[in-house]
Amino acid sequence: MILGQKLLQDNLAGLDVRLDATHAAKLDALSKPTLSFPADFIANGAQFVRGGTTINGRAAETWPLSPKDDRERY
Repeated sequence: MILGQKLLQDNLAGLDVRLDATHAAKLDALSKPTLSFPADFIANGAQFVRGGTTINGRAAETWPLSPKDDRERY
C-alpha cells in the first residue's frame, strides 16, 4: 500500500471513533477558546442594545437607566 493511501485509511478510521458524553464534555471544556476584546464587551452590552427582549432564547435585562415611559424620555 502506498504511504498516502495508508494515511487516508488511518484518517478515515477515525470516523469510527465514538466518545461518550463525559469524554466529549471534557474535550469541549479543554478546547474552549478564551476570547479577548471585544467579545466580552459585546456579550455584556446586550442590555443597552436589546434590553428587555429575548432573542433566540437569550434574554437581555432592561438597562436600569432606560426610560420607563415616554414622559421620562425628554
